[in-house]
Amino acid sequence: MLTYQLAGLSLREYLDLYHNIHYPRIELQDLLQNHNSHTTAIANLCKPLALIKDYLRRGYFPFSKGLSEESFEVRLIQTLEVVLNEDLSYIEGYTTENIFKIKKLLGILAESVPFTANVSSIADKLTIGRNTIKEYLHALEKAGLLNFLNRKGKGVSILQKPDKIYPENTNLSYTLKSQPDAGTLRETFILNQLKNSSKKIYLPDEGDIVVYDQLHYYTFEIRGKSKSTKQIKNKPNSFIIADDIETGYLNKIPLYLFGFLY
Repeated sequence: MLTYQLAGLSLREYLDLYHNIHYPRIELQDLLQNHNSHTTAIANLCKPLALIKDYLRRGYFPFSKGLSEESFEVRLIQTLEVVLNEDLSYIEGYTTENIFKIKKLLGILAESVPFTANVSSIADKLTIGRNTIKEYLHALEKAGLLNFLNRKGKGVSILQKPDKIYPENTNLSYTLKSQPDAGTLRETFILNQLKNSSKKIYLPDEGDIVVYDQLHYYTFEIRGKSKSTKQIKNKPNSFIIADDIETGYLNKIPLYLFGFLY
C-alpha cells in the first residue's frame, strides 16, 4: 500500500483557498533576487501583513475553513489526541501512562521553544529513560507534531539528540501555548515553509538557519522589524528575514514572502 504525507497549507495556498487570492509559487532563487517585484505584485492583491496573522493562528490546516476560532481549536486538540492515542501506538511499551508523559513533554517544549534539548533534564522530570525520550521526540517528529533543526552532517538515528526543536507549524504553537513568543512563531513559520518546499536546511554557527539550494548555501537571520542585524552582517550570501514589513530592501526580505515557496 502506498502512503503519502501531505503538508499543511502554505500561506500562498491559504490565500487561494480562504480569500480567493491567487499568486504563483516562487522559487527560492527568484525570491532572493527579485523579492521587491513580488512584494509589489502581492500588495496589489491583498494586505499580506494582516492576513498572515490569521494564517499563523489557524490557516495551516484546511479543515479550519468555515469554523469559528474556538471550534477550530477544539478540532485541532481532538486531532492531537488521535495522534497521541492511536498513531504513536506502534512504539514498543507505549502505555496510557506514557501518553500522559508525552503530553507533559509537549508542554515542556511549548514553554521554551525553540527548545535546545537537554535530554537528561527532561528524563528526570518525566522519570523516563534518556533513550526513551529521544525515541519519543523522533516519533513526534515523524507524526508531524515537531520539526528538528540540526547542524550539517548530524545523523538521523533515534539515539541522536536534536539540536533545536520546534512545533511543526504555528497553529500547533497556539494550541500548545495560548500566547506563543513572537520570535518562536517567526522561526517556526520559516522552518515549516522551507521544509515543506523540500529545502535542505541546517542550524548554522552564525545566524538562525542555513539553506542549501542549487549548489549554494544561504544564511538567514529571522527577526522582528527593529532587531539588530550584527549576527550575520559580514557573512556572504546572507539575508535578513524581517517580520512586520511589507516590502524589503537589498538583502532584507519580508517574512511573509517565504509562504509562497510551495
